[in-house]
Amino acid sequence: MILTGKTVKQGVVLVAGFAVVVCYGFIFSPFLPGKYGFLGHDYGFTLPQLLDGYVWFKKNGVFPVYWFSPSFCGGIPVFAHPISYFYSVVQLLTFWTGPLPAIGLSFLLFGVLGFWGFYVLMHRACDCSRSVAFLCAVLFLFNGFYWSKVLIGALIYIAFMLIPWVVICLLSTGTRERATYGRGTRNMVAAGLMISYMVYSGTQTLLPAILLSVVITGCLLCFLYPQRFFPISFISRFAGACLIALGLSAAKLSAVLHFVANFPRNHYLLPQIDGMGNLVKVVAGALWGSPMDALAREAMVNTQFFLGRHEFEFGVGPVPFVVLIGAVTVLLFRRLTWRKRTSFVSEHPLLFIATVVLAGIPLALNLYTPEWNAFLKKVPVIGSSSQNVRWFSVYIPALVLLTGVAMERTIPSRRLRSILALAGVAITIFFNMVMDRTYYSLEQSYSGVRVQQAYYAIKQGAIDPKVTHISAPVDNCGRPGAPIYRNDAFIYNHSQMFCYEASFGYGLEMLPFGSLHLGPVMDVANGVFNIKNPVCYVFPGANGCRPGDHFTADQKEAVLAFTHYRPFPFAMPLVQKAANWTTVCCLLCCICLLAADGTLRIWRKLSGIAS
Repeated sequence: MILTGKTVKQGVVLVAGFAVVVCYGFIFSPFLPGKYGFLGHDYGFTLPQLLDGYVWFKKNGVFPVYWFSPSFCGGIPVFAHPISYFYSVVQLLTFWTGPLPAIGLSFLLFGVLGFWGFYVLMHRACDCSRSVAFLCAVLFLFNGFYWSKVLIGALIYIAFMLIPWVVICLLSTGTRERATYGRGTRNMVAAGLMISYMVYSGTQTLLPAILLSVVITGCLLCFLYPQRFFPISFISRFAGACLIALGLSAAKLSAVLHFVANFPRNHYLLPQIDGMGNLVKVVAGALWGSPMDALAREAMVNTQFFLGRHEFEFGVGPVPFVVLIGAVTVLLFRRLTWRKRTSFVSEHPLLFIATVVLAGIPLALNLYTPEWNAFLKKVPVIGSSSQNVRWFSVYIPALVLLTGVAMERTIPSRRLRSILALAGVAITIFFNMVMDRTYYSLEQSYSGVRVQQAYYAIKQGAIDPKVTHISAPVDNCGRPGAPIYRNDAFIYNHSQMFCYEASFGYGLEMLPFGSLHLGPVMDVANGVFNIKNPVCYVFPGANGCRPGDHFTADQKEAVLAFTHYRPFPFAMPLVQKAANWTTVCCLLCCICLLAADGTLRIWRKLSGIAS
């Protein structure tokens, strides 16, 4: 076998990428779990939910839709829950490894996907040098939004690392020399599948920001590479991918909308930062890697809940800022000394204006004025948010992209670019190694040992999971409490009455307790069992009940099935049935299309070999 220069370079990149991932694991593995075996506080919600999903899988397999769970709050929706992990990679890994190993594996897996996604985007799509593309991949891998959310326990946001792959799929057909109908359709379907995955894996709360990030990144590429990418092509394929994702996610979205319509969280105040100067400081500090959470909390208006450092962690390190400042300086010098002056803005005014306007959305959502705040409270989705700080994540891919393009265009020497890119990689890794993450150690208050031990016991058949009682934790004085581990109660066959479930409000202020009380679920009082009928949370009209109603005394078989994690019959409205069939038909169409495309590609290759 003869090794070419290209093969050697690819091998070097692979080895270097592996080394970076090892460093990444070395930096963050001590937090998963931490020094004393504890995890971030949100794992008090995440780990029990993963184990709950495993229980359903153990008893029913994957194909029966996991509609409702008896494990928490006396019964809650699962499929209709906006934050459900059952159809996610981390849940899939839990089936084979258990919740604790699945967390670390998912963290590394999506980190690697984001790393190589940005490398491919910069090197193959944008034709940047390998060294610059590698630097951009490292910057995106170490972005603070991703690792901070995993350390704190918000695993629903790990799909954020799929952004470069979505952009690649939407842009790859924009090149003149390689544009084909089959490839364009295939890539559009792939992008739609990834967006749909975000819906099913619980990333819905961040999905608008992710889609905005995709659009801004795509517009920037069309603006910076007008001969390679075309705005109309990108936008049309983006719209097509969103339509495909909408069809694939119709069943999930319909169920979620039915659920949240009965429990709208629009009673919270919308916190925003007072003053553009304060807002710019907060965003700049967050992207640099030095979150100004204290300044943000001081400048915020309408704050009801404490926003910790992890809410302001978006950093990609100092390298992008140094590179961009240097690039601006070089460009200004060239503009002053060169006679021939060009202006991208004058050549693409509409695209430039559109990109600037879109980039201003996260700032606008977080800038406070009384009138603007009152208006946003009336906007769907935005008005139900308890904060919009996470929209700052939109800037991460764009900032990394601009860093790579700036290096590529302002440093003519390939050798010098490689040296500076390597220095940037070293600085980024060192910056993350010495970063003070004491906050995340202090926030580790949940132990996942009980959940992992229960996983092994269930897997070995030592216990048969079921819910027999409604319980609540109490302190030494017998008063009800809300410890971080309260959702673990279902391990002991108890459904936690005061569960960790933000869908009913952070203080469960919207949960209709009704006659729910401590004791056996089979207790019958006033003609109802001591357990909620979760169908009434989602489809009350179709089932002749109200949100919060209990199973009635004549529904004993349904109660037994529900409390033993088995499917039970219930009615769906026509809208949900139509959404279910839409998802099935769309999925079959995507499978057939991809199968036909794959068959055609194989046939063409075989025909070429034969000829």
